[in-house]
Amino acid sequence: MNPSYGQRSSPEYKIARHPNPISQQDGYMSSNWMTLNMSYVTQDPDTPACLLTQNQGPIDYNSGPPYLATVKDMFAIVSKWIEFAPRVFNIHPKLFAEIFDYCIASAHLKLPHTMIKSNVVSTTLTQREGWPCLIDALPDNQICDPPLDAVLPFGLQYQALLFGVILL
Repeated sequence: MNPSYGQRSSPEYKIARHPNPISQQDGYMSSNWMTLNMSYVTQDPDTPACLLTQNQGPIDYNSGPPYLATVKDMFAIVSKWIEFAPRVFNIHPKLFAEIFDYCIASAHLKLPHTMIKSNVVSTTLTQREGWPCLIDALPDNQICDPPLDAVLPFGLQYQALLFGVILL
């Protein structure tokens, strides 16, 4: 149970199986993807994505990479992900559009994800990522300054290329 949102609508699994993919709990986007016009994105006024509660969306679908799923589930998600991408980007031409799109595709297909919190450490503003057990647990003498040429997340690189922004 996640105290900030409530009870999951499906059991959690440690192995990806149909119909329960696994993904990283995203630490940045909260449930902002749920504010998009789901009927427009999916072109379906009765999409299951419209029926999500403000509690259920973040618990079951607030996912980011890495994604783990059966071939059957991933094929279904990717098919919708590609179909919905232009409409998501049309109404949200910003960073995380591709992740919003993935969440909507998963919700549309009713494929709730088990969220893992230990594969990504991208923000210190949340406890939904691996900071407490991976980073904060390190003694100070084992921490170094990040290199100046640290790798940008793929989405940020993509946005920079898409909009012609030069990142130094």
